[in-house]
Amino acid sequence: MLDAARVVFAEKGYDGATIDEIAHRAQYGKGTLYNYFEGGKESLLRAILDKMYDDLRAITSSSFAPERLAAEPLRPLFYAFLVRVFSYYHEHLDVFLILLKEAYRLILADEQRMASYFATQRDELVATLRPALEHGVSSGQLRDLPIDALGQIILGNIKGCQLHACLASRNTTGGCRPDVSPEAQAQLLTTLLFDGMLRTEAEGSAELTDQPQAKN
Repeated sequence: MLDAARVVFAEKGYDGATIDEIAHRAQYGKGTLYNYFEGGKESLLRAILDKMYDDLRAITSSSFAPERLAAEPLRPLFYAFLVRVFSYYHEHLDVFLILLKEAYRLILADEQRMASYFATQRDELVATLRPALEHGVSSGQLRDLPIDALGQIILGNIKGCQLHACLASRNTTGGCRPDVSPEAQAQLLTTLLFDGMLRTEAEGSAELTDQPQAKN
């Protein structure tokens, strides 16, 4: 039932989806579907997103387990974490598209119940990321910035990077499946977040050194 709901929501959006079509794709009667999901479409949407948020929290907590934070620098741990997150989005592209289409619409709508749901899930995901950021600050690997704001910015950049990959693929192939690897996405975002956009003097000097020398 959830597999069928993911397909319909991803294709038609929450408003365009119907219980009849979801039940038909799942090869169940509509009454059977309501037996499992009494709230209909909203219950199905929540079940799909609950699973996604649970998976992302599990990825985050295991990527930054205390023993790993104690043994390894934060940057490679963060890169590995991003590879896992982008790999998850690649493997569950329909769920990412549902999140992309519905989250902002429901947050900005008058539907306070769903707006509160997304806010709670986002805060809980930031809370899962917080120990890694606090460790980074306390160990001197990160600047002393507001932890929760930093967590929100990181999560927003992950979503933005995945959105860019989807849009770039649509422009070149007409589909939404990214044609860039999770490793390439992770490298880009790790570099951006840890190094910023400004070039260092060493990078500038290296580029000048690599230029062909003019012949006399």
